This record gives sequence, C-alpha cells and structure tokens, in this order.
Amino acid sequence: MRYGKYIIRLMITSLLMASMMLSSACSDKTSEADYLEEDVAYKTELNDYETSLSDSCDLVLADGWNKAGDHYQLVGNETEDYDGTKVEIGVIKNNKWLQIMTSEHPFINEDGVLIGALSHGSFQGSIYQIETNRNHYFSYIGNGCFIYVEDFGAVLYNSENKKFFVKTEDALNALDVRAVDHTGETDYGEEHVVAYDSNYANGHSTYQIFDINLNTMESKKIDFNSDMKLEDIIVGPYQDGLFYLSPKLNDNSGKKDSRSGFYDLNGNKVIDLSDFNLSILPNNQSMTYHEYFCFHEGKAKAVTLNDQGHYFEVIINKSGKVLETNQLET
Repeated sequence: MRYGKYIIRLMITSLLMASMMLSSACSDKTSEADYLEEDVAYKTELNDYETSLSDSCDLVLADGWNKAGDHYQLVGNETEDYDGTKVEIGVIKNNKWLQIMTSEHPFINEDGVLIGALSHGSFQGSIYQIETNRNHYFSYIGNGCFIYVEDFGAVLYNSENKKFFVKTEDALNALDVRAVDHTGETDYGEEHVVAYDSNYANGHSTYQIFDINLNTMESKKIDFNSDMKLEDIIVGPYQDGLFYLSPKLNDNSGKKDSRSGFYDLNGNKVIDLSDFNLSILPNNQSMTYHEYFCFHEGKAKAVTLNDQGHYFEVIINKSGKVLETNQLET
C-alpha cells in the first residue's frame, strides 16, 4: 500500500515537472517570436531608410515637417545635354511622390534652369550652386509650401495644390522674405506669410507690406493708419496671428518709436511697444526674428536697453503684459 502511494506521488511530481518544462518552452517560444517580430520591424525600418526616394535624386533642396508629422522633401535632378544644363524638380511626401520630377515647374525658367539664372552674375541656374550661393536658396516654410529666393525675387509654391506666387524685379521691387521662416525645422501651421517690397529714394527706403495666403497664393496689400510712415522699418514673421513692425534696429543704441508693435493682417496695432526702448542684441550677437520679436504659443521675446545702458530680454504675452525680464550679458 505504501509502495502504491509512493508510485502515485512520483507520477504527480513527474507530471508537474513536465508541465513546468512545457510552460518554460512555450514562454521561450513566445519570447523568440517577439524577438523575431522586433527584428523584422527594425529591418523594415532600416530598409525604408536605405531605400528612401530622395536617395535616387541628385539633391534634396529643402525639407521640413508639418504639425501632423508629414515629411516634405523638395528634390532636384540635373542633366547635361548638348545645349547646356537642364533641371528637374519634384516633391516627396512621407517617402512617396507628391509630384514626380518635372521641368514644368515655377522654380524653373523657360531655359530649363533655375529662375534668376544667367542674368545675375555667376549664377548659372545649377542646383549644385544652391549649396554655396547665399543669394539663391530653397526653404520649406510650412503648410506644405516651399520658397525659392534669388537676387531680385522669390517664388512661393504649395506642393499640395500646385499653386504658386511669383515676385520678380519687374513687379515693384524684390520680395523681401526675411519675414518668412526658412529654417525648415518647424511648421507652425500658419496659412499666411507677410512679406514686403521696398523702394529706395532720397536716402530712405519706403515699404509696402503684403499678406500672402499660402493656400490660394493670392496677395493683399496691408493698409495701415494713413498717418503712419512705412520708411526704414523692419517686419517680423507672421506668427500666432500677429507680425512685428518697428524702425530698423541697426545698432545697439535703442529706439522708441510710435510705430513699434505687433499688428494683425488688417494693419491694426494689437500690441503697442512704442514705450519700449527696443534694441538688437549687445555686441552684435546673432539674432533672428523667429527667436525674437515673434510669437510662439502666446509669448514673444524683445530686446530692450534701459537708461543705465543695460540690455534686457523681455517676455510678453498677447495682451502686451510683461511676464518676465532677464538681464543680458554684454
């Protein structure tokens, strides 16, 4: 009887050990499957990178991301024929062709090269010159749009609906695009940009300021107070519904001016900065009008100079209230 009980206990123990081994094996099998799945995903991701469409193009001229995370790439190819160099341009969105390569593009002139070529010095319209020529460049400016800037004009192009805006030396003067973000790093989702023309005469530059709709590519002149002189000014980028305008800040002396402030697209001054002694950064430090004098998420930074000659970074909100001040090193 005792022997029989021993046999039963031995059988139960064997069954338990077999069950544990089977469970362990299943667990190992699951882990291996998970590993293989991760490995395949990694290889797929790596393969996607290695087979990027842009790798088959001669150059990525500009790229950027919109708020939804879509990646836009403006790409170019260049070929040499008996009658010279020919350029093609296309647009890739999320590694798929949004616009296949073509020479029928607003960035390309009737000679098959980049606009602005041949008539301005040594620039021959080659896409390879873009990398070394500061006066000719492509940039992603948000909302699926790209801009091409050359010496005497600019072209804005919406890659989604193929509409474009052209400004050349034959229309007033050059389109100044310093009010356009061309970092390519961020798309703030703005559907408008502010740009301006200037006309130099009698020692002063007189400006006309325009609102350009990036969806329709139509422009509208912004009308300000009739008493307001648009001479020798600077204009910041349109962001969070406002853009900055003030007299030119060419030195570190600071300036108070009745025109200084943030405006809407109807020319209304929304935030008055006329009491601020505005300045550029001390010691001619590099600054951009997308870091200063531009709203991001309801806040903007300005540089001021006080009566003691000290520089301050002033942070304001969209009601013009000062939220924070920080003294800058000189």
